[in-house]
Amino acid sequence: MHPEAVKKIRIAMVKRGWNQVTLAEHLGISPTYLSLIMNGQRSGTRIRPGIAEILGIPFRALSD
Repeated sequence: MHPEAVKKIRIAMVKRGWNQVTLAEHLGISPTYLSLIMNGQRSGTRIRPGIAEILGIPFRALSD
């Protein structure tokens, strides 16, 4: 995932008082898988729309 997209996700998580574990729980995925997506080791194409919806980020901001 692009570093700017990860930054937007992290900012949105901080605003909610969430960490990656909490976001992963809301997405129904493991924290490890979320970490792999955010570190660019997995594409997460099926997960990105959910991240955008849950955090209120425009999906376009998470697209590469």
